[in-house]
Amino acid sequence: LRRFAERCSVRECEAGEFIASEGHCAEGGFIPLTGRISIMKTSMTGKELIVALLGPGDIVGLFYALGASSLGEELLLGDDSLSGTTSARTQVASKLLWIPQSQIAFLLQEYPQLYQAITGALLRQLNIAYTLSSSLAHARVEGRIMSTLLALL
Repeated sequence: LRRFAERCSVRECEAGEFIASEGHCAEGGFIPLTGRISIMKTSMTGKELIVALLGPGDIVGLFYALGASSLGEELLLGDDSLSGTTSARTQVASKLLWIPQSQIAFLLQEYPQLYQAITGALLRQLNIAYTLSSSLAHARVEGRIMSTLLALL
């Protein structure tokens, strides 16, 4: 754990700073310590859609470092996972725990129970995002506003 900690760093980011950019593979993953991070996908027309908001302690940012190329064929998240398919940008000044891709691969190989915990967190996040997007697509305006406010809360 000491070796792992020595290779990680705390990064301070200003509001609006990109942590990862769509179309570019990230070299690591992150966990917000303070602030708020938006995960965004750009539409074909160039419009940005926020697909997730990450607050302190949220581990979804680790998925930027989870590509099959970094962890072997047993990880079935696709070639790049979140890396390259979405952008991550701070909404307010934030501090992040930055974890290089090689260190996440090391942790998951040494501690397989972490792999299960991280995969479970991703599945929960996907379920929340699916439920929210489904309700937004089919609900009346009032319901969409309420769903969005509850998700932000």
